[in-house]
Amino acid sequence: FMAQSLSGEYIYNMFLYNRNIGLFVFPLVAIIPYTTENIMSFGIYGVIAIFGISYLLKIRRIFQIIHAQNIPTYGFILYLCTLEILPLLLFVKVCKVLNDLLVT
Repeated sequence: FMAQSLSGEYIYNMFLYNRNIGLFVFPLVAIIPYTTENIMSFGIYGVIAIFGISYLLKIRRIFQIIHAQNIPTYGFILYLCTLEILPLLLFVKVCKVLNDLLVT
């Protein structure tokens, strides 16, 4: 309860990042079905690049918020491991399992 302003700032910033991702990705996703395969692959790589860059910018912004509030660095590392990296690793693992199931 003591970190209500900190969590409010975090939620506000993540909302802005997610909204900007939607603004950049929607036009690419909307035109992908109407393009050739060469252009389609560039569009898909562009979408992946936008997600990756946005993810890195989110982490940088989270670090700025935590650093400004004088929260210890180990708290930031613990946050990254539990709420950012672990779900990403689980997503990659699920994709690999699904790919193995579909290929065989």
